[in-house]
Amino acid sequence: MITKTLLERLDENEPIFFDGGFGSQLINRGIEIPNTAIANLSHPEDVTSIHEEYIGSGARIIGANTFVAGDMHLRLAGVAESEFEEIVKKGVDHAKEAVRRSGNEVYIGGSIGPVPGVLEIEGGEISIEAAQQSYRRQVEILAEEGVDILILETYFSAVDAVLAVGEASECGIPISLALTMRYTPPTKRQRKGRSRRTQDTLAGENLYRTMWGHSYGDLLDMLINSDRIGNVNLLGINCGSTDSEFPEHSGMPYAINAITQLQKAMTDRDVKKHMIAYPNAGIPSLDSNGHSHYNQTPREMAAHIPSLLDAGAKVIGGCCGSDPKHITAMVEASRTYQK
Repeated sequence: MITKTLLERLDENEPIFFDGGFGSQLINRGIEIPNTAIANLSHPEDVTSIHEEYIGSGARIIGANTFVAGDMHLRLAGVAESEFEEIVKKGVDHAKEAVRRSGNEVYIGGSIGPVPGVLEIEGGEISIEAAQQSYRRQVEILAEEGVDILILETYFSAVDAVLAVGEASECGIPISLALTMRYTPPTKRQRKGRSRRTQDTLAGENLYRTMWGHSYGDLLDMLINSDRIGNVNLLGINCGSTDSEFPEHSGMPYAINAITQLQKAMTDRDVKKHMIAYPNAGIPSLDSNGHSHYNQTPREMAAHIPSLLDAGAKVIGGCCGSDPKHITAMVEASRTYQK
């Protein structure tokens, strides 16, 4: 039973830990399907078990297996329209069952990923109206099923993210929004007179941008100008696309840099929000079976927890390549942290 709301919990001093990669955990169990949300119907016990493992590792927020459960995603995977609602509902049901079995106080997030394509406004074929309708349908079901927070994650476009926030805002449930960023090398003018290491760690530079070129400042300005900034409770970073030439901008170092830049962008605009960070477990490589393996071990990721907490992250977890062992190591590292 939940004794405190998630917002009350966020205002306490201790960090909260999120879960880690989900699709990779299905693959580890030999489940390879065109859309991970299909597992809510085809492999219900595995979905519940993965949630249980993350709760056992110390995660106190878990994301329902609904990241790619939007109607557009499911259509691309050949799923019948009639199964859409059940897939979303079952995703929440499995998370609830895992929490019930654990006996722990755990918050359930309704995960919503970006629409599978490019918005017309950015040169693609998906209209704003179609994107809004897709988000609205998923939000409404997640809200009806009683999730504690809507987790909008892995957004490559701030424009798309703000659209999703607009639809999520209608249900009155707390919202977490995480962008996926990439390292953007400074211009020659910016580099002049500075060492590479100094330039890379300057908090004031917009070194990270989305695939569509949006900085955190751009996102905040869009949220402010659309009067949606007040609807977002958590802001931050997840996943992470990076060039393997720059390992210092992958995994946990990437999360620390991103949170530092987000904090500065918020300070510059007098915005105060809790921050969330759940990066990939470093840089991926493919094995002979075409499966991705990531290079940051649980111990290596956990070593960065003090720096990530110092940067201001409140909710911490992992994304692609991370597993329950990563979360366990992070939780343990936080126990000896002193600010």
